[in-house]
Amino acid sequence: MSWQERVAPREPRVAFRTAVALSAAASLVTLVVARPSSLAQGIAIDTVAPLFLLLSAVLARHPERLPEATCCAYALAGVGAVYALDVITSDATFGGQVVLYYPTLYAASTLRPTAAWLVTAAACGADLALSLQLSTPAHAVADVGYFLVTALAFTSLLVRSGARQDALVAVLRRQAASDVLTGLANRRVLDEAAECALSGTDDGTVLVIVDLDRFKAVNDRHGHPVGDAVLRHVADVLSSSARAGDVASRLGGDEFALLLPGCSPEVGLRRADDIVAAVASSPVELPDGTLLPVSVSAGCAHAPTHARDLRALYAAADAALYEAKRAGRGRAALLPGHPGEDLAVGHEQPPVGVVGPAAPRG
Repeated sequence: MSWQERVAPREPRVAFRTAVALSAAASLVTLVVARPSSLAQGIAIDTVAPLFLLLSAVLARHPERLPEATCCAYALAGVGAVYALDVITSDATFGGQVVLYYPTLYAASTLRPTAAWLVTAAACGADLALSLQLSTPAHAVADVGYFLVTALAFTSLLVRSGARQDALVAVLRRQAASDVLTGLANRRVLDEAAECALSGTDDGTVLVIVDLDRFKAVNDRHGHPVGDAVLRHVADVLSSSARAGDVASRLGGDEFALLLPGCSPEVGLRRADDIVAAVASSPVELPDGTLLPVSVSAGCAHAPTHARDLRALYAAADAALYEAKRAGRGRAALLPGHPGEDLAVGHEQPPVGVVGPAAPRG
């Protein structure tokens, strides 16, 4: 993880909105409540508060254009502003120093751990400097001790809570992007990847739709647990066949898909043929030790040869799958690229294995 990523907010939109609210609130409170006792103090307050109002306006206007480290820099600037105002106003009271908690809490609740601890360290350092400059040694030790313990406790609790929340969000995102049974990407992820591939590859994109042959008979004879095992087996074959940049997905039921960005029609058919052969040559072992032969058919379509958009690409691959089924199953097919060309059909891949006895149905 780079330094920019370490100091970035966990949720940028939330972090920027919180920064805007804090900037505006702190500036208005300072302008209304502060009572300067000298001209220098008045000038300092009248300068710092509008600057933070301006900062809130900048953050609110174009947050997406700002660097990832902006929120961390904002929190550190807040520590510096509080320190400067306390020194200028000679405010060594608890009320003056407690404001240092605000950037600390902001960083701990919205930024990643590195940034949170960096801001906490800066706040503790500022409190120590203020206490040594403006208080007696006895008061300084007590003030710094209270501030240090409280700041560390707040930061530790919020960072741990944020880590648990991030872990939960990551799990939910993985679950939302994958099929529960097979672990493959779901249809939504495949569609997003396909839309991206269709707009960006020079060699085109191949979509392979893979469908189990006579899967209903497997479920009827051996039961759904065996059917689930067959689905997971085909998913494993598909995953092992995928290369960097490919997307293996379960579309639903006994239908799968493999997206091949930057792939020609001929290479796509060969890859599909290899998948059909890999499934046929690796039967599923049943609980009684017998081997269940598995067969799949595959249909290939290429963009832009067969389609210009995602919906048409699905339709073309599905039409090729239908032709593979009609040709006898256990093979891959590719639609002709031009009128008058013959359908490209791979070799039949007879499945290996012996159909075992039916499993008890419960």
